[in-house]
Amino acid sequence: RLPWLVAQDDDARVLGFAYASHHRVRRAYRWACDTSVYLDAPATGRGVGTALYAELLPAVAGLGYVQCFAAIALPNDASVALHRAHGFEQLGVYRDVGYKLGAWRSVAWFQRTLVDPPAQPAEPRAWDT
Repeated sequence: RLPWLVAQDDDARVLGFAYASHHRVRRAYRWACDTSVYLDAPATGRGVGTALYAELLPAVAGLGYVQCFAAIALPNDASVALHRAHGFEQLGVYRDVGYKLGAWRSVAWFQRTLVDPPAQPAEPRAWDT
């Protein structure tokens, strides 16, 4: 139902990917989505994340989504900068909520309004690949 994108170099090597997913399963939240961007380490700092978000965010807005959220495992200065550059604002931090790479990680939550919330929103449409 929601977009997913893959960035490749000229040799068809995957540099990164981005996708949107449903924010919550309850019907009232159907106009909100979560977004994720993942980059291969050599692709960071080369504009790949920006290119992916330049396609993904307008795509989800065009489907009728109003808000999008992003969760960033901390520390991750590059991801925080990417999201801020694309209009996301930090909402808060879930402290020590995930365990990976041998340590507890806090997760910062960010939000971006895609379009002004309409008084009577139309149903979000499915993405057509």
